[in-house]
Amino acid sequence: MATKSKPDPHSAAQLQQRKQMLAEINQMQDDVRANALEAVRDKMPQKVVALHNTFITDPRFSYTGEQIIARYKERLCPETLAIFNETSECPHPTKKPRLAKPESGGSSTVPSSASSDLVIPCNQDVMDLQAELKKELLVMIETVCCVKLWIQLNIPRIEDGNNFGVDIQEDTVSELGRAEDNAYTAMEDIYKYHLARGKLVVKCQKYPHLSDYRMSIIELDRKEYINMRYAYRELRNTYAILHDLITKNMEKITTPRNSNRDHFF
Repeated sequence: MATKSKPDPHSAAQLQQRKQMLAEINQMQDDVRANALEAVRDKMPQKVVALHNTFITDPRFSYTGEQIIARYKERLCPETLAIFNETSECPHPTKKPRLAKPESGGSSTVPSSASSDLVIPCNQDVMDLQAELKKELLVMIETVCCVKLWIQLNIPRIEDGNNFGVDIQEDTVSELGRAEDNAYTAMEDIYKYHLARGKLVVKCQKYPHLSDYRMSIIELDRKEYINMRYAYRELRNTYAILHDLITKNMEKITTPRNSNRDHFF
């Protein structure tokens, strides 16, 4: 008479563990779906209105490039202002600075006289816009990532035919990914601006008689302010475009195939 095999307690424990993990994954997907739908229904249109009103009414976005430079010069001390005044003439050095004698076993170093004690501060107006933009960029990245993940999790399994809804999902994911990449690029551009400006400031302190270095700082600040205005406006436009795209294609995004019908509203 055949004996019955005893159930493996380890297999039962592993099965229970898998069920628990699947339940947690399903709960995570439900949370992602709820957050994504809230972002599309409420957050995106709210951001469009808020960013538009800020861009129109906030005086920080109404300055011209010349006004930004004028406001920057108003904050400079007289010594620094004389350097940035185009009509002022900075004395040309007549002698090259001597190098300090190297210590035993050391290499020659440039003395402190080779660089100026001139303090060239950051452009506060530009930094204020950068701080505001970075905050909004982080919100956009978080929102876009949530909506993109929801759509990707809602893509059905690969089958032949009836893939029109899947194509719409993939196109929407591509647009969301492009918006995410643009947000990361805008944040990287802020870092590149400060890196470039820092190098120019060092050059201006070392060679205050060269007007090109002085003017390059002015032009860089002017360009960065225009870039900040453009990036802030693009945030508004991106929210508006994504909201319009998703709402117009919500039926295909949520139900790419008739066999996978699932009502989210």
